[in-house]
Amino acid sequence: MHSLFKRKLTVGQAAEELYTIMGKDDKTRWLSQLSKVPKIDLVRAEDELYFLDFFAIYFSLKFTRSPGWSGKGILVLEEFFSLFSSWLGNFWESKNAGTKDDVFKILDARLEAYGARINEPGSAEPEEMLRAIGETFAIYAFLDETYQGIDGCLKEDRFFDIQRKLSLDHDEIAIKVGGAAFNYRINSLYEVFDSFKIK
Repeated sequence: MHSLFKRKLTVGQAAEELYTIMGKDDKTRWLSQLSKVPKIDLVRAEDELYFLDFFAIYFSLKFTRSPGWSGKGILVLEEFFSLFSSWLGNFWESKNAGTKDDVFKILDARLEAYGARINEPGSAEPEEMLRAIGETFAIYAFLDETYQGIDGCLKEDRFFDIQRKLSLDHDEIAIKVGGAAFNYRINSLYEVFDSFKIK
């Protein structure tokens, strides 16, 4: 339901609102389901949940028709990207797990990978789109850096290894979790878009 009296936010405040929502969410329910998947690295899977969340916010901002957001979504996205990449870059550097440059490469690769699945002809149907997103999530949740090039994209010559890894998840739990997590974030943002307006 649309609010008649929307609170006005600057572009920066809107980005911070989305960043706060992303940080508050408890990923325990998704990780609990993923823990049932044989040979999945839950730390890697949790990281991928954040990347998927980032993509869902990107997708929502890009395609929202909500008044007050549709015209400034790209500006909010730029601010949000800066907040998220700075946090992740600082965290990785503190753990010697990567650099800020690595963060940019990985986020770009995820936008490309998830975006390509959204743009497939079959993804016009909501259920097929969620499955496509879930499959992409599952691939990244299962696979370490040896399956990726320096640009963060999957290596084509590892295709059969990727399929073999995914086949370990007989019940397709990772695919279902990826689709559900993406759908949850998209739906959670409707209320945000209806409650606030960008100045």
